[in-house]
Amino acid sequence: MKDLIITLAIDSHRDTPLVRMNFEKDFALIGKVKTIRGAASSQSHRFWYIAQSDFKLNSVFETLKDLAWVDDLEI
Repeated sequence: MKDLIITLAIDSHRDTPLVRMNFEKDFALIGKVKTIRGAASSQSHRFWYIAQSDFKLNSVFETLKDLAWVDDLEI
């Protein structure tokens, strides 16, 4: 099923450095992203993110590996 791609990028939101997760809207994927510690959504910018201080790349890969490809080239 790995047709979905999540692109990770360094960004900031409300003056907090973060890792932004860009992906097409998919409710199964959103459900998994919600289980990642520190994951939150920005309604105004329409993306999910994790503060850089809480971000663990291995945790993101492990949580999402069955649903999507994680592209981390921008971090």
